[in-house]
Amino acid sequence: MPLYRTQEALNTQLRDELVNILSRELESDAGTGPQGKAVVPLDEALKKVGEAQGRPVIFERAIPGTDGFHVIVLWDRWEDLPKAERDFIIYDAYERSAPDIASKLTFVMGVTYDEASAVNLLPYHVIPLRKGSDAVTPAQVREAMLAEGAIQTPSGLKLWFPTRDLAQGALQRLSKRVPSACWTLEELIER
Repeated sequence: MPLYRTQEALNTQLRDELVNILSRELESDAGTGPQGKAVVPLDEALKKVGEAQGRPVIFERAIPGTDGFHVIVLWDRWEDLPKAERDFIIYDAYERSAPDIASKLTFVMGVTYDEASAVNLLPYHVIPLRKGSDAVTPAQVREAMLAEGAIQTPSGLKLWFPTRDLAQGALQRLSKRVPSACWTLEELIER
């Protein structure tokens, strides 16, 4: 019987590496579960991958009125992987590290930051407003943003969210973490 393939089979070692990294993300002390917050990755896991590949950010969202969850994983490592394979990697990581949630996943999506931006998947942006007279340093602002899951882009750090409530939660945490800084929430209207 003939076998038709439209794409090369994913390198098993690469797939295992990605599942392992996401599994560690889900097991990290940074917090997971149905709180709908960004999960900040373990630096030790990412040292193997290299900072140039970027850091994954996981958004878990409980669906009101059901026991289901939606998960979006933003990660530039997805770039060369077929979209369907990304979903399987996410499911496998949840089965390994959060089986109680894995069985309740109703929607998963693995996207790169560019893909998310192109379709306005993350329309809520938390932005620092700084004046030269502020008591807070740029390094303090950067550290706080990275702790919330900000991504480095050619135009600077970006802290983007799929929903207003996630962005407002980050805004509140940032205001507590760096009270001398001024933060604002911006919604990007679809182009």
